[in-house]
Amino acid sequence: MPKTEIHLHLEGAVPVDTLWELIKKYKKEKEIEEFKNFKNNFKYIGFKEFLDKWVWVTQFLKEYEDFTFLTESVLKELIGLNYRYVELFFSPARLIEKKLEPARITEAIYTGIKKYSNDIDVSLIPDLSRDFGEKQAMFILENINEVKDMNIKGIGLGGTETLFSSNTYINVFEKARKFGLFTTAHAGENAGPDAIWQVIKVLKIDRIGHCTTAIQDNKLVEFLKENQIPIELCPISNYKTGVVKSFKDHPVKKYFDKGLNITINTDDPAFFNNNLNREFQMLHDTFAFGKKEFKKLSKNAINSAWCDSNVKEKLNKEIDEYFISN
Repeated sequence: MPKTEIHLHLEGAVPVDTLWELIKKYKKEKEIEEFKNFKNNFKYIGFKEFLDKWVWVTQFLKEYEDFTFLTESVLKELIGLNYRYVELFFSPARLIEKKLEPARITEAIYTGIKKYSNDIDVSLIPDLSRDFGEKQAMFILENINEVKDMNIKGIGLGGTETLFSSNTYINVFEKARKFGLFTTAHAGENAGPDAIWQVIKVLKIDRIGHCTTAIQDNKLVEFLKENQIPIELCPISNYKTGVVKSFKDHPVKKYFDKGLNITINTDDPAFFNNNLNREFQMLHDTFAFGKKEFKKLSKNAINSAWCDSNVKEKLNKEIDEYFISN
């Protein structure tokens, strides 16, 4: 099936072989030993341990050329899975202290994108972090704006939502809109429904990442339905990080049955051993989703994407043709 995904973190999608090459490049003996036990090294309990592992991986992205190498490796894997369009989040926040400039990181990623431009359409979303404050977020936004013609379509807001409020970033999101950028924010991943209301009412986002805990607030669910705000669901991610106790406890089916505008995404596939094939397989095995549901979810992703209308038209045509012939 031709695939569209709108919530995929570049750093969290690093293929195993690519990470190994980066580790060897910087010759860290301790990490080389850890890598030999790679699967055990990537076991974690809870969301905080997951973030710690994510930071561990990003320490091997030290030079701009590493981002080109990473991007090419990730896109090659996605093309093998018949991805037709993807929106890649990338996180400059933790790299500024390494003296890497957000604009030049973007340029390096864009170089990797161009190599496969005939095979897959890619949009970029710099992911700001709640953990580093408004000043840094504004710096990244203004720096990124200088190169937004390199497929930058919007901004995101990640980080630790249980510790840092979205309210701090009102001015950043307002400025992003003035720059002509779309906006999304992780909310309700490991915080309650109030965090989701906050990004809706305060940041006035276009889409919501995760939104898992919205199910706890009936008024919020009705609001999401009435306004058809696109939701970037990441079911396997939420299960693996302990946001839900089991896959069957994920609200994805309830959201679907209620008519919310949900999409299915992999988030950080290197950490969760997932891809969209596995996400759809889990939906089939757990909730009996079939062709009708998969077509609807695919259409939701296309129509919620931030690509140009001609790209959406092409993607919708490919999905229609696929389901006609299958």
